[in-house]
Order: sequence, then C-alpha cells, then structure tokens
Amino acid sequence: MFPPELRPSAKPTVYAMAGIPAAGKSTFVSVAQDKGDFPKAAFVFNPDLVMTYLPEYQRAVLQEGLEPAFIEWEMPARALSHELFEEAASRRFDIIKDMACAREENFRMLQALKQAGYKVKMFYIAIDAAMAIQRSKTRSSRHTPEALIHERQAALQGLLPRYRVLADEFHIFDNNDPEQPHRPV
Repeated sequence: MFPPELRPSAKPTVYAMAGIPAAGKSTFVSVAQDKGDFPKAAFVFNPDLVMTYLPEYQRAVLQEGLEPAFIEWEMPARALSHELFEEAASRRFDIIKDMACAREENFRMLQALKQAGYKVKMFYIAIDAAMAIQRSKTRSSRHTPEALIHERQAALQGLLPRYRVLADEFHIFDNNDPEQPHRPV
C-alpha cells in the first residue's frame, strides 16, 4: 500500500501546510522536497492529489468536465486519503499534510498527532482570495469553487492564532507576487 522507502520514525514530524485553495501549497511542498527542506520519504496527505490519480476521476473529467468530476469524486477521494493518513500516522511515518488546514477537524488532527509524539511544523502560505481565484481558474486537473476559497479564507483566519500556539514551528510565506513566490514573512 505504501512505497518501501516510507519508514517509521522514532521522532516523527508532520509538515503541515495551511492556506486557501490555490495559494501554492502543493508547489511549496514540491520545491521543499526537491531542496531537501521536507523529506522525500514522507506520506503526503492531499485528497486533491489522490482524486487526480483515480482513473474514475480522470474518466469523469474527460466525459463530464472538471466541475462535475469534482462534485462526484471529491468526497470518495477525501475518505480514501483519510484512511491512508490514519494508517501512515499509526506507522509513525513522517507526514506532509498538503491541505488548507482550514477546518476544525484539521486542527484536531494536528493536535492528536502532537499528543502522539509528532513534532508539528506549520507553513502558512498567504495569498489574497482574488489571486487564488484567478490561479484556480488556470488549473487543468481539478475544479475549485470560488465560494470554497472564500469559505476557507474566513475559517483559516480564525484557526491561525490557534495553530501558532500548537505548532512547534510556525512559518509564513507570502505568495501574492509571481516574481517572488513563497517569500518568507
């Protein structure tokens, strides 16, 4: 089920991304892994990524379009992702949580990992909602409803102060300027 390079860690870490949809979280993760800032041998918890890998989702995209495929496959992909996450956490793998972290359940999940001995490193990617909406419209692999971006932005603002207290490390990056992506704040 998991690649053989994933190994339990005596001191596991969760690298938790936070930011609204289309903020640039997955790009940040990819660059951080390439640079060695995040481990390559970590479980990446990202329901959108799981969804895009599902052959059924790909067929739905071709036959029905991005929005109907998203509506049909978002929840099954989320459920599968959560099952894989639970297994990865029980095996004490390092985890990269590549999600918005804009829901109370995300906070509780990170809180539970910390209580289980995980170190929590949080990376907040700040971006204006208008910029995120513009970026989301250029995606060819998945649909993101505009209302979801606004909803997650409001929810995240309420959670960020709590994440600052919970996290062992808390980093902020501004991703509004394409000339200076992921600029540390």
